[in-house]
Amino acid sequence: MDTLMKHGTINEKRKVMYIDIDGVLVSLSKPRGNERYPILVPDAIKFLEWVIKTGFKCKYLTCWREQELIKEFPQLPKFEHIKWRNLKTEGINFRESFYWLEDGCISDEYDVLKEKKALDSYIYIDPDDDNFLTKIMETYENK
Repeated sequence: MDTLMKHGTINEKRKVMYIDIDGVLVSLSKPRGNERYPILVPDAIKFLEWVIKTGFKCKYLTCWREQELIKEFPQLPKFEHIKWRNLKTEGINFRESFYWLEDGCISDEYDVLKEKKALDSYIYIDPDDDNFLTKIMETYENK
């Protein structure tokens, strides 16, 4: 099954895009000696420029602290960081039309999306697919 079709697809105009960092914009590098370090995935900056140009109000929904993210990746746009405690879905405003780009929500988050009838807003990102951000842009542009 196509990764973009697993749940929702970006095929209609919505206002807000919640973006996870790990597994979506950042992955771990190939080991250098015994160390691995976070790196931006291919097309991360191009994708973020595209979402801004397309008119999305972007929000980071991530475990990364804002200052850590700025220090590690100063080239990333300064989007609002959404606060949440136990589940990322606590930070989502379900009254807004949104997409949530995530490399795997946990079962409790999935249940919240299902209860709120928002499964089509969840875009599963396969962290092993180097072309997923490009596929999202192409899917949206070719709707």
